[in-house]
Amino acid sequence: MVAPDPCPQPSHARPYASLHLAHRGIRRALFAVYVVGSVAYLTWRLGWTLDRVPLAYAAIFLAAEIHLFLSSIIFYLQLQPHPRDPLPPPPHPDEWRVDVFIPTYNEPPELVRHTAVAAREMAYPHRTWLCDDGRRPDMKALAETLGVGYLTRANNEHFKAGNLNNALGCTDGDIVLVLDADHVPRSNLLTRLLGAFGDPEVGFVQTPQVYYNLDSYPCDLSRHRLWHDSTVFHHGIQVGANHWNANYFVGTGALLRRSALEAIGGFATQSITEDSMTSMRLLAAGYRGVYIDEVLGTLLAPDTPAAYAGQRLRWAQGAMQILRRDNPATKPGLTLRQRLAYLGGLGGFLACYQHLVFYAAPALFLVFGLTPIDFTPALAIPVVAVHIALDLTVFKLLAAPHARLFLGDVFRVTMLALNLVASTRLLKPGGLVFRVTPKGAQNGLPLSLFLPPLLLSLVCLEAVWVGLWHVRRGDVPAAAVIIATLFCCWYAAVGVYAMWKMVRHRRGRDFYEFPVDVETTLRDSNNAERPVRLAHLNHVLARIANVDGVAPGETVSLDLSPLGLGAAEARVVGPSPGRERGLELALHLSEQQKNLLTHYLFEVSVPRQMAELTGLPATQPSPARAEPRGRLW
Repeated sequence: MVAPDPCPQPSHARPYASLHLAHRGIRRALFAVYVVGSVAYLTWRLGWTLDRVPLAYAAIFLAAEIHLFLSSIIFYLQLQPHPRDPLPPPPHPDEWRVDVFIPTYNEPPELVRHTAVAAREMAYPHRTWLCDDGRRPDMKALAETLGVGYLTRANNEHFKAGNLNNALGCTDGDIVLVLDADHVPRSNLLTRLLGAFGDPEVGFVQTPQVYYNLDSYPCDLSRHRLWHDSTVFHHGIQVGANHWNANYFVGTGALLRRSALEAIGGFATQSITEDSMTSMRLLAAGYRGVYIDEVLGTLLAPDTPAAYAGQRLRWAQGAMQILRRDNPATKPGLTLRQRLAYLGGLGGFLACYQHLVFYAAPALFLVFGLTPIDFTPALAIPVVAVHIALDLTVFKLLAAPHARLFLGDVFRVTMLALNLVASTRLLKPGGLVFRVTPKGAQNGLPLSLFLPPLLLSLVCLEAVWVGLWHVRRGDVPAAAVIIATLFCCWYAAVGVYAMWKMVRHRRGRDFYEFPVDVETTLRDSNNAERPVRLAHLNHVLARIANVDGVAPGETVSLDLSPLGLGAAEARVVGPSPGRERGLELALHLSEQQKNLLTHYLFEVSVPRQMAELTGLPATQPSPARAEPRGRLW
């Protein structure tokens, strides 16, 4: 007899609509055309276009083209669709002993509460631990209030990896689940994934990162589908890498076998991206990784450009540390596919040099007449135009909808300077500090992010003006000027949009406000009841619409029965900005109501929203519980 799955997930469910071309034969034919066409183009470039051009510039540009081709080969190979293997059934409740680790350092207790409550309520016997590297009394008190375990240590050696290794030493579960402090799991996560460990070769099982703060800096909803700059990694590359046995542990939302971790000496401590190094070592030791592309938990994306910059810089610097200290190209035990997958992922941050060359080339041609190609216009211009068209067409058909051309360029330009800085860690990998991605209000515009798109826009706009002047004079081939001008216009648009996006998101907030859109009632201090619409909600405030005659400072009662919370006392703060006849209320929720709110938000509201924005069918939520399940094994 096996434990029932309280939230069964359809076996065909896949977040984010399937790849644009699902037929494997058509995709393979298109991939073959891309390879043949690119090889022919590069052969022409090597043999017939390097005679009468500045040799250094031509060599740099050709190297960038070859790097693009090789990285694209790995990218498209990993995006090939594969039939999905069915998951094993949930295990018997006595089969595995599970410890859930929630590492935390300086995150607000109310943010950690959501994760701890949801983790505690997962539907398989387990123990939940707050692993507090901040040694905070309020975090210890939170653990006691919620009835979960609390672990800490005397120092912060090796940062997050050290925290997790300390937790391993204090527990003895067969399987550990790692959840970042803001990563709220679905109640069926354990029952959905534990069956994979019936195969003794499985060392870890990873799920995707899906963000619930939809208005955050990296997220985009312009096509009525949730997209962020890591979508192609989590829902494209990781899915393909799964069939190479080359997927990544990404630090959260993953189950790991304790005996496998012990076999490699625990979580890797030689990089500030301990997750990638740990999974690579597990694979090299002969264990398998399994990737399950289902939304079994949601977490916070960096809310502002400042928070985003800190997180992505850490990822890039950590990748350089791994390439220097434990390079997958030479690591014993890895297969060829695993080497290619990890070199493609970790080395992807070095593509900043390739991007820099391509961003500069059109402007250099228009302003200085500098070209890396010795060409006869009648031949070279059509060849280059066809090559560019082939690249764009293949990208559109093979990478969509996970990868987006314009938004991808926006984030590549944004991260250009930081990735260039991070690349220096290939030479000096030591001395890095693990900096937790900031949560809560983080304001400001980092110059390292804002400067590259600003300079790119100004240079490209100036180059366009110079290009038009050359066309009027007729001193360069008009077709070449048109191609370069189109690229400059594109890059200028990318830069302007990148700056606008940063300015728009420059101010953070303490806590995300969840959209709910529920009709309910409000009772004022005179005991008069009136219908209102609840628009946004979190554990400290509510925003309501369609209400008049309530004064700031007044104590009211808001009926939250549609959410399963009952009536909640609140104080009117004042008008809600941007909402007609709207009010902002400061909520005063009991401990029981806070737990019930976590259940409603992350078992009902957020999954329903994810279903609408990702194409994933909604699943039946588990019953709400205000008190602990008592799930200790």
